[in-house]
Amino acid sequence: QFDCAAHGLLGLLRCWQQELPGYFVKHVDFERVDGGVAPDVVAETLEATREPAVCYRGGARHVERLGRLEITEREPRGDARPGPGGLLVISGGLGGVGFEVASWALRDEKACVLVLGRDPLDAGASPEKRERLRSLERRPGTVLYRAVDLACPTDTLGAVRDAVETAGLPLDGVVPLAGHYGETTIAEMTPANLEEALSGKVYGAVNLARALQDLGGRWFLGFSSVSSRRGGAGLGAYAAANSLLEGVCARLDQCEGIDAHCYSWTSWKGIGMSAGADHSDMLSRKGYQTISPEAGMASMDALLQRNLKPVSYTHLRAHET
Repeated sequence: QFDCAAHGLLGLLRCWQQELPGYFVKHVDFERVDGGVAPDVVAETLEATREPAVCYRGGARHVERLGRLEITEREPRGDARPGPGGLLVISGGLGGVGFEVASWALRDEKACVLVLGRDPLDAGASPEKRERLRSLERRPGTVLYRAVDLACPTDTLGAVRDAVETAGLPLDGVVPLAGHYGETTIAEMTPANLEEALSGKVYGAVNLARALQDLGGRWFLGFSSVSSRRGGAGLGAYAAANSLLEGVCARLDQCEGIDAHCYSWTSWKGIGMSAGADHSDMLSRKGYQTISPEAGMASMDALLQRNLKPVSYTHLRAHET
């Protein structure tokens, strides 16, 4: 069985380690044993290499490492791609990264795209979001917009079902990009902080996954953050939400029969949930570089083309690799 909740601990613990450097925190994933304490856990308490996460399967000990992914040959077209014959749902599609993904689906794939947002785009809505919707409508393909509370499964399913009927097309895939970026230390974190981080990022993704299953959709693409694996002081709630999303994607792919992909990104330059956060210097000191929107979209397209999953896109300075 796949425990998504336990997966969500990974991001939180990685941040805890950086906020409290005098302590060492380790996550150990081991197979169930009948009675007593697993010998592997006892051994890990005495282990001196200070691996932050360890997994035991079939008697073998696994640790996590970053590796360079060379993409040199064009593989056969992957199935997890939009097309003119189905409906693609993008939550947060008028945000920075969501707008790029929606533009790609319309421009390159001539897709029918349902953009889900929190608020109606009436006269009181953000002029920037209204202009982005108009910009999408000028592209090839078809655009629909619905305001919905993604944390409500009934409202989410209803909005998607209505769009399927309006478009006269079957549901094809979903890309949940809604979420909340916030910074607070674990010592100061409240249940409200965690709930805010989980609400759009995880609850919305789960509800869209349910709609995908109920309406016979094929594929799911999640966007996570490298904070889920590398941590970051003050990013506990955000990292936990992202690692939990990765767990949801893994469960969909391994247990639910959905072609689910999840890519963990560093920051996209000038856009995305962390665009307004002044932490580029901190990331640079750690060796991470921001991704241009063009590079991010080209990488996403290449990964989908080659059906590679899961992938952590960590853009490092050359001397750090």
